[in-house]
Amino acid sequence: MPTILHHQNLIERNRKTLGYLSTVSLMDSAVNDWIITVSYYIALHLVEIAANGNDKETNRLLPHADRLEFLEAKCVKAKQFFHNLYVLSESTRYGISFDDAVLVHVKEILTRNDFSQMVSRWLEHIESIVTS
Repeated sequence: MPTILHHQNLIERNRKTLGYLSTVSLMDSAVNDWIITVSYYIALHLVEIAANGNDKETNRLLPHADRLEFLEAKCVKAKQFFHNLYVLSESTRYGISFDDAVLVHVKEILTRNDFSQMVSRWLEHIESIVTS
């Protein structure tokens, strides 16, 4: 099972990757799917740390439904942003079609001019909630 330190190291590594991808996306929006994926994994590790109560000894991986339940108890908006990242990352990585409306929404989001800023706001909101 991952430890708190392991989660923290992955968060830091993913933040560095996200910083690089964000500069590249200014020139090439084709990397936006990777921005979604890396952002989702940063959020996932933040939620895992918080949901496990920073317990360094018993750190277990939660199913997605449990993460959503944890976030809902903290803040419904954070839950929605986390779920958005999850759905978008699943859709862009695996071509999973939750339904046609979601796929249209994914395409709209990936081509937005303010794409990176929007995803960054989602991630900042999640982090502020789970670390408070």
